[in-house]
Parts: sequence; C-alpha cells; structure tokens
Amino acid sequence: VVDVREPEEFADGHIPGAHFLDTNWLESPADWNRRSPEALETALRALGITNTTTVIVYGRDTEGQANEKWPGRRAGQIAATRAAMILNYCGVDDVRLLDGGREVYVVADAVGSRRERDRDVALTRMRDEGVRIVTREMVVFEWLGEAGTPLFRDVCRDFLR
Repeated sequence: VVDVREPEEFADGHIPGAHFLDTNWLESPADWNRRSPEALETALRALGITNTTTVIVYGRDTEGQANEKWPGRRAGQIAATRAAMILNYCGVDDVRLLDGGREVYVVADAVGSRRERDRDVALTRMRDEGVRIVTREMVVFEWLGEAGTPLFRDVCRDFLR
C-alpha cells in the first residue's frame, strides 16, 4: 500500500503498513514529466516494489470543505492516478487505486454514549478531525440516489424507525 499524500498528512495518520511515496520521486515537480528509468528504478527499489508486487495507491479524495485540516490538497487522487500510471510504465503489473481515498464516515444516529453531551462532544471532535458525519437517512439516499420515491419512503419507514 502506497500513500501519495503530503508528508505531514502521512505523518498525521495513514493506513497501517502503508509506505509514503513522494510523487517527486516519480516525476519532476517542475513539469510533472516522469523521471528517468534509472531514477524510477531507484525509487521503486527503495520502496521494495518489483514488477511482481501488487501495489495499492491512494491519495486524498477530490471532494472537500474549505475549512478542513488539509485545505487545497484535493488533487490527491490525481496524484495517485499519475503514480499508478508511472508504476505501470515501470512494468509493475498489478497496480490498483484505492477507490475514494481514505475518507471516514460516521453515522451520527448510530453512535451511542451514556450521556448525550459526551456523544455531541465526540461527534464534534470527529468532525473537526475531518470525519464526515452523516445520518442513516443520508446513507439510504446515497444508496438509492433519490428521495421522494415510493422505494425511498418504504426503506425509510421499514429501516429508519
């Protein structure tokens, strides 16, 4: 697993076992052209990647809020995609993109606590750390794609009591 986010984002938290990959090891920061085959081989060797390694690349999702912890860095999946293409160019046969980056969602009305105040503080803290707080109804809407239909009403009636 390879993380192409910024170094401080990686240090702040990453998927356990992931390796940090500075995309500047693969492409020139001046023009985003790929590095020489020799430079690419050195970068891959440093990460322990061979042509038979399965590599899962992830960056930031491309949706976001202006007030989030790492604003302005929403091109992460573009960076992950570019890294994946260069890894393919280098002969790595099995390169995959983690779909959706590593965004975290919490269903607020499924969170429990002994005291309501503790629950509210926990949800606020999670939101401040970049967790997307949603409701069960929001999840149903995402699954079905539209509200106001008989199916939406039936699902809400039967499962969201």
